[in-house]
Amino acid sequence: MIKKSDEIYSRLKVKQKKSLNAFEIKFTRESFFEWLGNQYEKQSGRCYYCNTSQEDICKIIESGLLKSKRFKTRGRSLEIERLDARGNEYSTSNCVLVCYFCNNDKSDVVSSNDYIQFFAKSKNQYFQYLIEKLESSSV
Repeated sequence: MIKKSDEIYSRLKVKQKKSLNAFEIKFTRESFFEWLGNQYEKQSGRCYYCNTSQEDICKIIESGLLKSKRFKTRGRSLEIERLDARGNEYSTSNCVLVCYFCNNDKSDVVSSNDYIQFFAKSKNQYFQYLIEKLESSSV
């Protein structure tokens, strides 16, 4: 599944304290854990934007096809994304789970709808290309 729920919630709280643009977390610790499990199931362990499975992302990272120093702490699990990042609210209606790549790519610059329309499909195609490359090299 995804990283330990406690760790994700704690990182969210730390991020909130460090944020220059204060945001609101509308989750209690318990409701966050419940939401996280339900959302992961609802999305079938796939990124909300590019629809790539967490399992495939892990395969790509662990194979070394993509490399980054950040993969020591990020990348292997889905992350929390605010659909409306400018709204500064972490709530059940404004959050989804996304891969590290889409999360960084979208940032707070592109709207969710624009990201899906213009970037998500090509991101998925790239990941599928890498998976095919990985599978063909292991035959």
